[in-house]
Amino acid sequence: MSRVVLRELFERYNVTTGTDLYERLALNSWIPEGWSKRYDGIDLEKCLKTACAFFVDDCAKNQKDPGIMAFNKVKHGLLVVPSARRYIQSLPDVPAAIHHSDAAHPDAKANPITVQAVPHDDAKIAERLRSIHFIQIDTRLLAFLYSIGRWPERVKARGFEDPLSAFDHPNLWDLHEVLTALTAKGTGASS
Repeated sequence: MSRVVLRELFERYNVTTGTDLYERLALNSWIPEGWSKRYDGIDLEKCLKTACAFFVDDCAKNQKDPGIMAFNKVKHGLLVVPSARRYIQSLPDVPAAIHHSDAAHPDAKANPITVQAVPHDDAKIAERLRSIHFIQIDTRLLAFLYSIGRWPERVKARGFEDPLSAFDHPNLWDLHEVLTALTAKGTGASS
């Protein structure tokens, strides 16, 4: 079972800043020709650098081991249930993952199945949702840029005159909104 640990990934590639990530990915080469003319309200370089800073400064540095473990347990869990308390009365009334116990744990033979509660409160949920939204915007932008740069003929085959025009698809309007706001805002590592 692999663990998704950003700081380890960034350390392996000697990425310590958002600028390092931007340069390692050569994101300047991902900016399509004609972007600034067609989308003059979106400074794509600034948006990509802000996204990289967010991944390195916020996501990697704030990624906690319990969150990594929870992600992996949910990812490989047998079941996600709405309340841990239903299965173990002493656990809180919060969602839980039910999964195989770690074989290295001393109680694994006696308890082959683990119920892992995922506690949360409104403030933490709101904070996570903001982070998740910004991560989704950033990864969708990267996927879009990669696709039109790598497979422009496939994008054209989908009915777009030129690959860049695919950015006007209704499914990407929320990207326009966020990137325009980000362009107007000062550079920072947070959304």
